[in-house]
Amino acid sequence: MGAQGGGQPGQGEGSFTFQYDLDKKVMVRKKYFRISGSRNKPAINSPDLMVIYTTNKEDSLNAIYFDNEGHTINYTINFADEDKTISIRK
Repeated sequence: MGAQGGGQPGQGEGSFTFQYDLDKKVMVRKKYFRISGSRNKPAINSPDLMVIYTTNKEDSLNAIYFDNEGHTINYTINFADEDKTISIRK
């Protein structure tokens, strides 16, 4: 999937993919986003990677997020059938 802005300074473009890996044991999401620069501001490149994996519990998944600025964030994803919600905790 992809998106594009108007091409002027401050406009952006980006894309992301979801793909199974390791015999469908994990799902990998890759995202890339770029904001074009101007005379006063440099361009911003913002790639990141998230790996979503099972915890062997029927009602939850885990995910770990990495980006090019050195951030690493762990998430727990829970599913609740009774109210059809997904909750995500850092």
